[in-house]
Amino acid sequence: MKSGSLKTVARGLILGASVFAFAGAAHAATNLNLYGASAQYNFWSHEDCAVLKAAPINCGVCNTYPTADGKSSVAYATGCAAAYSQDDGNSDGKIYFSYTNKASYDGIDAVLGVWDAANNGNAAAPCGANQDQRKVATCLNGACGANATYTCQKVHIGTSDVDASSFTQASSGTLVGPLGGVATNRSFPGTGIDVSTLPKSNHYVVGTYKIQQPETPIAYPFGFYVNPGVTSYRCITSAPSNVNGFCTQETDCGGTNGTTSYCTAQTIDNLSRLQVVALFGAGIADWSDFGVYYPAKPVTLCMRHAGSGTSATLDWGIMEGNGWGNQLYGTLGQGENRAASASPPYIYFNDGTSDLQNCLKWANGSVAGDALAAGEQGGAIGYMDADNGSTADYVAIKFNGVAPSRIAMHDGIYDNFWTINRMYVPAGLLSGQVQIYYQMLTTLGDPNKITNANLGGTRGNYYGSTVELNFPKTSDTAYPYVYSPSSTPATPN
Repeated sequence: MKSGSLKTVARGLILGASVFAFAGAAHAATNLNLYGASAQYNFWSHEDCAVLKAAPINCGVCNTYPTADGKSSVAYATGCAAAYSQDDGNSDGKIYFSYTNKASYDGIDAVLGVWDAANNGNAAAPCGANQDQRKVATCLNGACGANATYTCQKVHIGTSDVDASSFTQASSGTLVGPLGGVATNRSFPGTGIDVSTLPKSNHYVVGTYKIQQPETPIAYPFGFYVNPGVTSYRCITSAPSNVNGFCTQETDCGGTNGTTSYCTAQTIDNLSRLQVVALFGAGIADWSDFGVYYPAKPVTLCMRHAGSGTSATLDWGIMEGNGWGNQLYGTLGQGENRAASASPPYIYFNDGTSDLQNCLKWANGSVAGDALAAGEQGGAIGYMDADNGSTADYVAIKFNGVAPSRIAMHDGIYDNFWTINRMYVPAGLLSGQVQIYYQMLTTLGDPNKITNANLGGTRGNYYGSTVELNFPKTSDTAYPYVYSPSSTPATPN
């Protein structure tokens, strides 16, 4: 889908990995709460008020208030058009638009009205008997203060990195990997999460447009990250004599053994698909197992717990989903392989993206946690949204020789470690909520709105509207297919 009206464009959009939640007071104002995956959080925390203040919603004043932990935000707008700012047949001109990131599977569970205790460490439901509610940012009666606070609210849109049927993985370990937490065992059925009870695509209609179930407006890539200590010996000269610039001695680099230092251990800048499959199938114990070009360093895998859309994409897009045959570690019931009690590879499951980042920091010696023996630090690899930059503790690397980006997705040169996000909605949305939802889809359906300014930072270089994809996906398990050439991605300025 590459052209047509915005109504047609919106139908092809996928809202990504972030989960949003909307909160507010129980009065005539419209409350719209998004919740689930994390990828869209940065978009709406920058673009929320722009959408609410633009025609036809036309709010007069709008401000955004984050929670102190940075995982949820709420936009509070006043002076809004009556059709959008009512939830009981009356309008007070106010809209509360909240978005909260947690994990993809829980966004789907929330709109299903389910609290999956078994997949949450047998923890009690956060909002008691109200299992269609989650704790989201709130700004009750406009009393926001410097930071929004959390309150239990009904989730109106659940966002997920992948389709509900793609959650077939399992994991077992502590909640936050090497940093501990409660014992957490997650296991999803082979058919994934059942969403057959959710309303069908013709349940909500705006004008002549039928909101789809799920909507799929945004695409974005994931990437691999390693500790700086994950190295390979490579030439630092411009004309190495060895293929691909790998080396074991100075003569491989055009130098003279014993007199020059052109062959050096450098942080790796690329992994092949075969290497990734071997690593995340737990088939590689030490980086030197890849050959003489890699110095000895025990492998640590920083992974996400099952229910992560990023892990599901790794599973279906890179591992077993396309016939490579290696199971993603954990899907056969294996638990964590902790450094304190086992031999490498050391394997840890982490609840969220920030927890996986902490796992990489821990492996690099920057965060206290599980025990690593001397000489074992600095050998970790993990995966997350590709718009996460490099830090002193982890470095973004290429996959199959290509760095993840919006253009690489468009041109079909970034090999399938990317996703199209889903947005699921329950029955019972009110008129104002449906109207705002449609305007969100219209915004996401316009590639010119997917910009650095609207997303914050340089995220416009990564995220893209699905209508601009030259290689769409029909499902998470199918390889992207060649589509008639689509429009060039908008300049992410």
